[in-house]
Parts: sequence; C-alpha cells; structure tokens
Amino acid sequence: MTDIEELQKQLKAAQEDAKVKTKVLESTLATVSLLYQISSELSTIENKEKLYVTFLERVLKLFGAEIGIFYKMGVGSREYTVNFSLGIRKNEQELLHGPIVGVLQEVIREKKVVRDVSLETLKEINSFFSVYPIRATILAPIEIKLGVVGILQCSRLYDDAFTADEERVIRILLNKLASIHDIVAAQNKLKLKTSELERMNKLMIDRELKMVELKNELAKCLAKIGLG
Repeated sequence: MTDIEELQKQLKAAQEDAKVKTKVLESTLATVSLLYQISSELSTIENKEKLYVTFLERVLKLFGAEIGIFYKMGVGSREYTVNFSLGIRKNEQELLHGPIVGVLQEVIREKKVVRDVSLETLKEINSFFSVYPIRATILAPIEIKLGVVGILQCSRLYDDAFTADEERVIRILLNKLASIHDIVAAQNKLKLKTSELERMNKLMIDRELKMVELKNELAKCLAKIGLG
C-alpha cells in the first residue's frame, strides 16, 4: 500500500468517525431540545392530575413507548394501585400482587431506577396492562420533598430494552416533575389558605355590619320611647 493509499484510508476512517459523532451530537441536541420543550410545558400546568397525564403523554412520545403508568403507594408502602395510566391496559383498579410488588418495593426502598425486569415480573405486568407482550419496561421512583410518593413505569411493546442514556433522561424529567409537583402543591396550599382567610374576613365583615344594623335598630327603639 502506498503512502497516498494509506492517507486515503485514514481520511475515509476519519470521515466515517466524524459522521458517527455528528449523528450522536444531533441526537443529543434533539433530546435536549425536547427536554426543554417538555419542561417548559409542564411548568405552565397548575392542576396536579393534568400535570401527571401530560407528563405521561410526553414521556411515551419521547421514548416511543406505548404504556405509561404511575403507581400509587398504599399504607406502609406494601400496597400499590394505578393512579394514572395511558396506553393499552386493563384491571387498573385491582390491587397489585406477586412479583411486580417485589420489584416496586425495590424501587421504593433503594430509590433506584430498574431497567432489568425479570421475565416473571414482565409476564405479570403483561397480565395487568397489555393484551400484547411488553418487550421492555423501566421503573423509576417519583420523589418529592416529602419523600417517594409513587413509581413511574414506561413500557414498550415493540422496541428493545431502555438504554442508560434513556434512564438519565427519565431521571431528569422526573426531577423536573417533582419540582413542579412541589410548586403546584405549595400553590394549592396557598390558595386554600387565601380562600379560608377570605371566608373568615367575609364572616367578620358580615358580623360587623350586623352589629351596626342592630345598634341602629336599638337607637330607633330608644328614640321612640324617649330614651334616645
């Protein structure tokens, strides 16, 4: 091989490497852009139920998933029911049991994301939520200031397992969801306090007006009998 041929080979390899890196960079930039859009949209929502449903919709679209679920913990973190869900599902209101409860408890206890779900657990998830075989599932804790309040499940019917990069994106989105959840909760608490203060203020004003009215009536009565 001549020096020119060797240089051409190196140049071709460098061009191929540049193409791969460009694609990775473009994909990263697209993901960052989507994350910004999702975060901006979630920040405008003031209703907690709408917040969770919108979050599920955007996550499913972002990861090409078909099923999204928020599990709600029962007493003592031993019972789990479905709080919100989107996609193909059934038996939503049934209390979960068996292997799926074990993996949900692991997510809560360790506060970690689980991507490697056992076939036994996956089979049970299928029996609850899908008429088609789920091929990949990721489970992640939803943690607010008060602690872990639930679990997110995102499942695909057709694609392969979730990647470490996708896990990082889900963590970012859940952190954003948690911060917005806390803001919404604080706003709702403030609204309740404001409403209560307005109610008490109205009661006191009505009371004062009634007292003035009674004083006027008393003054009229006293005037009639010559005691005014």
